[in-house]
Amino acid sequence: MALKNLPDVVVVGGGMSGFAAAMAAAGDGRNVVVVDKSPIIGGNATNANVGTICGAYYRAATQLPIAVGYDFCKGFYKKAMQLQGLESPIKYHNGLWVIPYDWAQLQTLLNTEFAKAGITYLPRTQVTGVNIDNNSIESLSLENEEHQFTMVTKAVVDCSGSAVISRLAGLATLTSAQYQAASQVFRVSGVTVSNEFTFDMALKRSTARILVQYTDLPKCFATISVVPGSLRQGVADIKVVLPYAITDESILGELITEQAERWVNILFNRLEKDDGALSGAHLDLIYPSPGIRVVQRAKGMVVLEEYDVLNCLKTDDEIAIGVWPIEEWGSDGRVKMDYFAENESYSIPVGCLLSTEINNLFLGGKNISATTRAIGSARVIGTCLQTGYAAGKLAVCTNDEQRTKCIIELNKELRAKLG
Repeated sequence: MALKNLPDVVVVGGGMSGFAAAMAAAGDGRNVVVVDKSPIIGGNATNANVGTICGAYYRAATQLPIAVGYDFCKGFYKKAMQLQGLESPIKYHNGLWVIPYDWAQLQTLLNTEFAKAGITYLPRTQVTGVNIDNNSIESLSLENEEHQFTMVTKAVVDCSGSAVISRLAGLATLTSAQYQAASQVFRVSGVTVSNEFTFDMALKRSTARILVQYTDLPKCFATISVVPGSLRQGVADIKVVLPYAITDESILGELITEQAERWVNILFNRLEKDDGALSGAHLDLIYPSPGIRVVQRAKGMVVLEEYDVLNCLKTDDEIAIGVWPIEEWGSDGRVKMDYFAENESYSIPVGCLLSTEINNLFLGGKNISATTRAIGSARVIGTCLQTGYAAGKLAVCTNDEQRTKCIIELNKELRAKLG
């Protein structure tokens, strides 16, 4: 595959952190290519339809929240809200605030932003090899449905969410025997209830009834929920937790996707027959990918830990501000939230974005260097936009002096423009 110009930066992964990394590097005048295994841009945000942007605001129960992140991030929040006709985020629970979005509108927005920035986007393309010389990545071996090819580049930002580059290069990763449960989102139409809270409660009651009636259904379905802000004109997105463990091995292939689609069809058919929330409704869409929350990450120069998050530790080399609690979903369908104080935050230091062994490899999004518990906070979209943006800025630095200056400027922007 021939490109007009060799890329200065290759971003691996077209999710929200990959989007931010690419925009940051392109904003500095670099030629950027995004390599994405998914068919459409946006990662989990579109393919799995997460439905809300979390981690963009400080937790605040009694007042409008303060936004966090770079000017780029805050500008993106505003665009996302404008698409929904909103002037501010919506209340979630316990002082948390989120921005709802429509997956198709988000996909269009991301593609439009890439086109304006002159970024080359390669969907359905996987990295199959990493070619390293003198502790630097010289090129990547790539493969899509039509070609196998090599791409030479000056820097790589791994926003894959699964440490693709580190694994292929034989570098250290941070792993667990089992990770948080995945979810599957599906869209229904013909909903007769107009109030989202009322619909959510009715949906839970209907599901509770059929769980008693059909004992073959997994108990985790009892935590079924409406994606916040999705109920509009009789159409809603519904999320169910999937009843099996997520491991680094289980996410390979299409088995989870096939099982998720099967469960959704069984569940919907039984809910449709119940004289409750989905009686007379139609199943319009099962989103193409289950929402895989966490898998293995790259190991960087610094590892963000649970203690750092819950104790709101601050660092001088902060390049992202974390505000979301540690959120962990179990295979029983229940979520555990570990909060820190309202209007508080923790630092993600630059070392979490830097490879320990490869000079021109940078980490963003769910692939930053963090323990499994810590990434339970840092994995949300608002934080991923920040780490992706910072990684993209760092990737265009050609020497230590430029990198030091970049870190100082990133930190200054974060702290000077809170709110």
